Amino acid sequence: MSTREQQQSVNSSERWAWRVLYLACVAAFLFAFSRFHVPELGFTRLISVGDRVAPATVPALRATPHYVHEDSFGYDGTYYAQIALHPLLREPTLDVALDNPHYRARRVLVPWLAWLTGAGEPWWVLQAYAVMNGVCWLGFAWLLLAWFPADGWQNFLRWAGFLFSAGVCLSVRHALLDAPALLLTALAVRAVECGWSRRGVIWLALAALTKETSVLSAAVLVEAWPQRLRQWVSVAMRGLWVVVPLALWMLYVAHRFGPVGDAGDGNFSWPLAGLVGKGVELVQGARAYGLRPPEILGLAALLGTVVQFLFLALWWQPRSAWWRAAVPFAVLLMFVSQPVWEGFPGAYPRVLLPLALAFNVLVPRGVRWLPLLLAGNLGLPLGLSQLASPPGEFLRVETATVHVVRGDGWYPAEAGEGRTWRWTAAAGTLRVENPSDRAVTVRIRGEARGMGQGALVLRVEGVEHWRGDLGVKRVPFVTSVLTVEAGARATWEFAATSPPRLPGMGDARQLSLALYDLVVEPAPPAGGGP
Repeated sequence: MSTREQQQSVNSSERWAWRVLYLACVAAFLFAFSRFHVPELGFTRLISVGDRVAPATVPALRATPHYVHEDSFGYDGTYYAQIALHPLLREPTLDVALDNPHYRARRVLVPWLAWLTGAGEPWWVLQAYAVMNGVCWLGFAWLLLAWFPADGWQNFLRWAGFLFSAGVCLSVRHALLDAPALLLTALAVRAVECGWSRRGVIWLALAALTKETSVLSAAVLVEAWPQRLRQWVSVAMRGLWVVVPLALWMLYVAHRFGPVGDAGDGNFSWPLAGLVGKGVELVQGARAYGLRPPEILGLAALLGTVVQFLFLALWWQPRSAWWRAAVPFAVLLMFVSQPVWEGFPGAYPRVLLPLALAFNVLVPRGVRWLPLLLAGNLGLPLGLSQLASPPGEFLRVETATVHVVRGDGWYPAEAGEGRTWRWTAAAGTLRVENPSDRAVTVRIRGEARGMGQGALVLRVEGVEHWRGDLGVKRVPFVTSVLTVEAGARATWEFAATSPPRLPGMGDARQLSLALYDLVVEPAPPAGGGP
């Protein structure tokens, strides 16, 4: 075999190795996505319907089995899923079911696609809407090969850095419209790069119907600064075709819901005020509570976004289609207000998602650019955290004789580092029943932490039964033996003696005690040995 043939063989083997790695990432995503499936409810966990808004949703949603997140107001997907059930907006209860009818209803393309895919059947419409972002993720995985072919580590870092970015994963995790809108924009950019400007107009018009901020990317259609009146007219006509479908639909929305109230203009403020406010929020949280995972992930993601912004703002590349498509979002970053930035993780990674893709496309190749590339993709850990397995229950019962279920007072379950836990503001209860004809003895083990130094107290029917030490660090505990008499029902209550506190990071909950991985296990009677 000649030297040239040997080199070709090595190159071919390397390409196949990179293709396998790309496919492994796709498989990992599909596995993570599948973990959000709930038997009998499908993928509706992703829609993020909260129990605090569920009673006000449209009748079709209430009548269709779906996952409801406890002690939660849910997230924006709740509103778009209801539009998907009634894409013509004729359902009268939409007026109160949508938090901002004009603002939500103008983003209609994905709800329409879900309705068509589900053939108007509510169960299938909800499933179609819930998985739409997963389909878009796979679409991105394929389309991005046009810019990041599977032939080396440079392209792999850019490909995976975007697909698992905070903005993409947030859109997937909560069934939002940001990833679908950007996928259509990416198709428009690719069309312009290939010289198919008319196709680019069509893709952008569809992107605008998905999310109206996509019209900012219409700058991609201006391939050169117009010099003559005819060129100006041509550019204006292209822009007009992008916005006309959205404008017509908005007229219909205004006819349906009446005069526009809040059009979403409250999302804008003085230049960089929102960005600075987010930075201050993160730093204050780190000073008050230390570098917990929310602060670490939040600071990394914010720094990555700042790097993307500075790169696009300072490295002018007007001949690049991606630069023209994304730089308006760098301007948008300067003016979006605190509601887009506040909380954890905040909406900004998905609102500014075009910056992430353009950054990965435009950063020059070469080892010397690797630090910049990595810095701009610091949102990757936050993105991966959004695809982590949904938390299960923090309670496990290892005896078939006694029935123990979670009672009142607990916040929703959380998970991380292989553990599952729940917080309580004051006291959380477990409801216990012994249907057998003999007394049963059990004990409870797990781990606990509080918001200050104090004691962990277990009360049985309001009477203190056991107490142990409690601090701000997680510590294991095992209670004394609990006796549940034959046929008896009881309430066990866990509480902390230290007062509740706000945890920071925009979290409005009052927290006093967290219990991790509780296990109710059989125990010998008191004094009966270990």
